[in-house]
Formats: sequence, structure tokens, C-alpha cells
Amino acid sequence: MKKLFHLCEDEPKSEFKPQALSSAGVNFTAQAVPVHSRKVGLEWDDRRLNTKCNIDALYCTETQKDEIRAVHNDERRFAQVFTTGPASQERARQTLLDNGLDDVSLSMLESRWSCVSQRAWNRAGVEENIERVVYQCVCGYDHNIRRLGRKRKRPELEQAAKEASGTTAAVVRHAPYDFTACLAHADITYIKATRQPVRIIGYLIHNEGCRTAELKRAPAIPLHPHVYEVAIRQLQQGASITQIQKRNMEMLESLSYRAQTMVHALNHRYELLPDDFSRLYRMHYRTTYNIDVSVIPEQNVHNWLDPQSPHYRKEVAASVFYYAARVKPTDRFKGWLGTHGDDSEEFEPFVGMTDTDTKERGALSTVWPEIVLLLCKFHVRQCWKNRRGTLKLSNIASPWRGFVEQQLLNLEERSLLQTDVHDEALAIVDGVDNLFKALAPDPEAQKASSAVSEYITYLRGTWMTFPMWRSWARRGRIEAARKMNVAIETVLPTTNHLESFNGTLKRKYIPQWQHSGRRLRLDVLLVCLALDIMPRVYARQRMLSQFEEWKKDRFHLPSAPAEAQDGDCQLAQAGTEDSGLHAWYAPDERRDNEALVLYQLKYLQAIPAQRPYELWATCQSSRKVPGQPVVCYWLTVHPSGLATCSCLDWLTRGGACKHLRAFKLLIDAWGRRGELDLPFIFPRSREEAVTVARRNKIWYGEQYDSAITKPCPSSAALSHTSSECLPPHMVVAARCHPVAGSLPNDTPVTTILPPPMVPDDTASLVQAAELEGMASNDEHANNIISEPQADAHTNSSEDPGKGYGSESAQSRLNREAIRFQVQDELEHNVADILPKLHGVLNTINSAPISLSNSTSIQELYDLLSPLKEAMDRHIELLPLVDSSGTEHATETCKNASKSSVHVEPDSKIIPLRTSPEPTQRRKDSYKTR
Repeated sequence: MKKLFHLCEDEPKSEFKPQALSSAGVNFTAQAVPVHSRKVGLEWDDRRLNTKCNIDALYCTETQKDEIRAVHNDERRFAQVFTTGPASQERARQTLLDNGLDDVSLSMLESRWSCVSQRAWNRAGVEENIERVVYQCVCGYDHNIRRLGRKRKRPELEQAAKEASGTTAAVVRHAPYDFTACLAHADITYIKATRQPVRIIGYLIHNEGCRTAELKRAPAIPLHPHVYEVAIRQLQQGASITQIQKRNMEMLESLSYRAQTMVHALNHRYELLPDDFSRLYRMHYRTTYNIDVSVIPEQNVHNWLDPQSPHYRKEVAASVFYYAARVKPTDRFKGWLGTHGDDSEEFEPFVGMTDTDTKERGALSTVWPEIVLLLCKFHVRQCWKNRRGTLKLSNIASPWRGFVEQQLLNLEERSLLQTDVHDEALAIVDGVDNLFKALAPDPEAQKASSAVSEYITYLRGTWMTFPMWRSWARRGRIEAARKMNVAIETVLPTTNHLESFNGTLKRKYIPQWQHSGRRLRLDVLLVCLALDIMPRVYARQRMLSQFEEWKKDRFHLPSAPAEAQDGDCQLAQAGTEDSGLHAWYAPDERRDNEALVLYQLKYLQAIPAQRPYELWATCQSSRKVPGQPVVCYWLTVHPSGLATCSCLDWLTRGGACKHLRAFKLLIDAWGRRGELDLPFIFPRSREEAVTVARRNKIWYGEQYDSAITKPCPSSAALSHTSSECLPPHMVVAARCHPVAGSLPNDTPVTTILPPPMVPDDTASLVQAAELEGMASNDEHANNIISEPQADAHTNSSEDPGKGYGSESAQSRLNREAIRFQVQDELEHNVADILPKLHGVLNTINSAPISLSNSTSIQELYDLLSPLKEAMDRHIELLPLVDSSGTEHATETCKNASKSSVHVEPDSKIIPLRTSPEPTQRRKDSYKTR
């Protein structure tokens, strides 16, 4: 098939000469357009005139469409092609100019032409991009059709929709000219880069009403693009609408906008109006975050998270922990933000903390049976406070009222919450109960005794069974710390930090993206959280952590020992005999506590040493930043007492940093288990450390550099924080081994003396297998949990929780705790509704004749049958929670157990809109269970 365009340099030999202008207006006909010779230069021949005009793009009535089709069928249309030669382009330019279709005329606000369709494409073998634009006369388009857009309905369906919605009023026309049913339109094809027209098809004659029409309404004046640019930059920096308006006024007064003069521009304005902000936010979302707000939010999210979609966004998917679309009305949109690792790796959390919601606790226990479920201390205290509010303590006489309040507060905060043995907790409750029972004979104390007795009964029945008590008492935190292998102080007692973070999100971060306080779209919220808000939160956390680290290193605790303070001046004492860096382990409460945490978290990793008798290890930094590589420090310890660390704390201060102190705890544990063949010395003062260094220099002489690891230079410490390869100061040039002949003949061997305080036949610890065995030994791992940690109470024979601490019984413990909650809540609710149900039964029985049905009565009747079935099924074996709520929550947790983005198999599904939710406001809590 021959190509429909080609290149030529010269003008075609024969040219089309249009007929004279008709009396009705500017109208050309194209009945005989000869085929041009094919040369170099862009040219279309007459076959391109057979292309149909895009009539469907016009906003006009069916009558207008029929007339337009007749114009094209009767060859009354204007149709002509042009070459890129100067003469042909001049005729094209004049044609457009005569009909007001040139670029200058179209840019005028008074123009009668409106662009209704525009598209561009590339042609194979041609570098130029082609653009096709359809213009329609403003007087010819029907604003009622325009309102329907491309997806138009039949007139009868549209009228029925109007009547159903009650909006039968006519749509207001905003076009500057009235509607006259004008048929004028133009379909123009350009070379996009040069705006050279190569084809014009259409009907360029305006009807009489159009030619005489006057301006009836002020046309829409577009905002200058520079104003949008400045405002979008402000939005990207978190500016509010008030700040944007202020900046706009300042730039207006100083004539700072591009092409702004004292006289208003002909076709643009620079004043930001309230109606401009909707478009401003749409442009901001598109340019800054690549969000197409013309697509529904649910579809955008689905496209971003579906790897098979052409709109897949890897950076967004990497931030989504779990996702499931809402494809049926009974479904719910589910999406969790977080970090995830291997897609096939399942996870199980060690500890979970919730409020007293039995549905949440039941779902967690069902999905993860071995999880340790804790109750938030704040929510527990809130329940107790609400229950105390029902005691009517204001009716008690003043001296006794204060005494009761003080005793109950001490019972809750200072006694019960701090217990770690169940029998002791019960004894404390019994003690308070007995105290007020003894006061009951006193007439003035009877009300106080009665109120306390009521409250003690509530505590015993609702909170003091062992599974429930363990969830909120210190005992539960001890078990959680043991399971996570951390100190108990690191187990948070409340969820208030999450509540605080939610408040920060709602009051500080999210309002920066809201338009006049409106609720954010779902897709906008997801992108803002994943790509802007959370990175900023993490960046601020890193900044504060670095500041705290610097502050600790810069200003030492006032209680620091004199030896540690002297260590700060070591570098200033250069030139003296003992001016080098030394390690000594003087008491330092802060660093000892931090070392204990590093030790319990197993941040230390023993590695094979390249120097005989030394022990080497790496230690991860305790300040981990999500998305950033883990910083590691390198440690060496010699049996004689010399030690080094690559952290700046030790390199600038000396003494013993937290990493060396943690390594000491690990070495002590190895020694207690008999895994070391050498005794290790740890100097307690700087003077002792200097003496050790001097003695080692005398003992080793020229071998000192090969036997003892020197400190790391500060510059190297800053640049080498990876654990993949040894830092330069630890690399040994010649392989050292105390027993010659154990290495290949071609390996340089240097025999190193043993430490000065042991005999020559002491075994070496350089074997990699031994050190790796020490680090991975199961017994060692178990000892790490119990040795440095404060000794927890063990289960005595009287302890009803004996055996609950084991992993196999954890699920049963959780289920028992939830069963007590559900049982208590069920009895409480049944006690409230039973009198009313009896009243309903009596009312029905007292009716002399049959009663009429209603919606509420029918709902009650429909509820009785499933209620009876649920009671028959669950009363004997009480469930964790009610079936409907648990199934939904459990299914969500189970689907989220795999750390991957879940997308339904059919990637072509159309997600439904999320269920609408009203604006929520935190309500006062009156819950006591």
C-alpha cells in the first residue's frame, strides 16, 4: 500500500486554486485536488481529504449533527491539503487568518472558536509529530450536551434522571455568546513542532444569528501559567492557601510575574481567585506526585499496586505492606503501610498491645496463637476510673471520701499494676477489702465501706482472674520482655505513643495537603504518606537521634567518675608517655545500661580474629534508621586488658564505650561457661590501663604491632561503618600464628608470644569455628536472656499461672483472658436488656387483638432466630468473640501474615468506591470492661 504522505523540497507542479468567496461567507470547496509529485518535504495528497471529520467530538444537538453530515455528504464542506513550502503555507496562514483560526485569534478571549478535541501521534518513518485539533463555533455548541461530556445519554434517559433527582431546571450557560445552532466547525491537522497546517476540513460558514451575535457574558479569563508555577512551588513546600494568597498579592504589587506589566495582559490575569484553587491542587497532585485525579481514587491505587498494570509505581508498592481491593459490596478496602521483606516470608509478632476490644484481641489470638497479648495501661485505668465514677463517692462524708479515693488510687497505680505474682495481687485486693469491712460497724464509715466493697467485687469479677491480670500487670510485661529478649524497661506500657503520632498526622502533616480542610482522596493520602510524610518523620527522628548522641558525647553526666572525665583530655596530652588511647571499665551507669541493651538484643557478633589470643566482634548501632544501611562498629579485646573500638565515643574520650562494655558482658558469659582457655583482664582505672599498655610494649617488643590491634584513626572510623570487610587498622600484613608449621609453606608466619600473664603453652582462640560456635550456641542464647536481666519471679506451686509461660500454652492463655472479657461483657449487656425484653413479652401478651407489623418489630423478630442459634452453639463453649466481627478481623490478619502486596488474580477488576464515612469525632469513654 502506498504511503499517504512523502517528502519533497519544491512546490508541487500543479496547485489547487480555490473558488471565489461565496456571498454567505468564507467557504472553499475541494472537488479536484491533483496528486502532487513525491519529493523531499512533508506533503499530503488528495487522498487525505477522504478522512471524515470528527463530528462526534462536537457538542451539538441531533438536528445539528444531521445538518453537518448533510454538508459533508453534499461536498459543501471546505477541504484542502497543504505542503510545507512557503507559498502553500502562506495560503494556509491566510485561510486561517480570514476565519479567525490562526494562533493569535484563537488566543483572544473574544474568539468564537472553542477547542473540543485534540490528539497527537507519530507517523512511521517520519520524525515530525502530527497533531489533529477540532474547533467548534461557540454559538453552535449546546451547553446542555456539553455538560454531559463524552459519555452522553439518550435524551429520554437524561430527562428521566433529571426527574428522579428533582433537578429539572435548565443548566446555566457560561459561554460568552448565546446559542444560535451555528454549524461552523474546523478539523485542522498540524505539524506539532512548527504548527504548520497540512490539512483543513470543515464547514467555515457561520449562520446569520452567529454573525450578528454580541458578547452576552464575560468570557473565562485564564490564570497566567507563572502564577500556577509559583503557587505549586509553595504547595510543595507545605504552604497554606493563606500564604499562597499573600505571596500572590506581594508579587502583583511588585510586578514580579513573568510578562507582567502595569497594563493588564490581553488574555491572562494574575489575580488568584477562590475558584482557581481546585485546579491548582489538581495540577499540584499531577506534577508533584503523578496523580491523575480524573481517575477514581480506588482505581488509581489498584493500578499503582498491580505489577501487571502499565501505571504500576514501584516506589508506592514498596511502602504498602498489604492491599486488597473492594470488588464486591460486601468487601472492604484494605491497605496497610509498612516495610516488608521477602514476599514469601511469613511473620508472627511476639507481642501485641490493644485496648479492651475483644474483637481485636480475638482476631490476633486466632491468627497468631503464640502472641503475648497485653492490655494498654491507659485504657485499663480509664475503665477503672469510669467504674469509680459510678460509686457516687460524692455522697460520702468529706473525710471518708478523700480516704476512699486515696486508697483506691494507691490500689490501682502503686499496687496492682506493679505486681508480678498473682497471689500477691489477690492479697493486696483482699487487704483493702478487709480494711473497709473492719470499718463497716462505724456509722460514718458505712457508705465508704459499701462503695469500696462494690468496687472490689467489680475488680475480682472482671480483672483479677489470672489470664486477665497477666494482660495488664507487670507480669505480662516481664513475659513480653523475655520473649523479645529485651529489658523490661523497653516494653511500653501504653499505646499513647501511637495516639500521639496519629494526632501529629492529623494536626501537623495532613493539613498541609488538604484543600480548605477537605478530606483527602484515598490515592492522594496514600502517596503523601508513603512518599512525603513518612520520609519526613523518619528524617526528623534521625536528626533528633543524632543530636542526642552528640549531646551525650559533648556534655557528660555530672555523676561520671573522675577517671572518665580525665579520659576526655587524653588527646590534649599528646607528647607524654601515656598519651595513647586506653580502655578501662570504670562504673558508668548510662553506658552500662546501654551496653546491657546491646547485649540483650544480640547486636554483638563474634568474628574470627587475625591476631592470636585476641577476641574480635562487630556491634550494630542501636540507632537503626529504616531504609538506611546498618552501621557497625569493630571491637577487639586482648586478654591482657587492651581493647579498641571504632566508634567516635571511644576514639575521642577513651575509657570504655557502651560497645566495649557489651563485649565484656559477652566475654564474661563465655568465661562462666568455660568456653575460654584464657583469663581476661579488664582494667578499672586509667592508671591501670596505662600500666597494662606499658607492660605489653615491653613484653612484645617488635612484635607489638602484630600482637596488639592499634586504635582506628578517626577519619577511617567515619568512612568505614560496614560489616562486610575488615577496616584497615585490623588487617594483618603477615599471617600470625603461635604454632609454626600449621600453615602452608608459602605463607609468611610470625610466632606471637602469649600474653605476659599466661604460660607459653596456652591454646589460641583464632579458630573461626570456635568463635562462631560461641556466637550461635543455643545455651549461650538462652543465658543471654536471663543473666544480665533483672531476675523475674518464677512460678511457684501456688501460682495459678504455672505452665502458662511456655510457648505451647500461650494460645490457651490468650483465649482464657478473652473468654473472661466476653463472659463479663455478655452478662453485663444481658442484665441491661432482660427487663426490657420481659416488658416486651408482657406488652405483646396484653394485646386483645392481633397487632400490625412494623420495620422495628420485624427486625426484632428476624434477630431472635440467629440469636438463639448463636446461644445454642456458643454458650457451653464460649467463643473468643462474636462470630461476625471475629471472622472479618481474623481474615484480615491472616491475609496480612505474608509480608507482600496482595492483588487479586484478575488484574482487570474494577475496584468499588470505599464506603462513605462521616466526619469522626473522639467520643468520651464510659467503658468499664
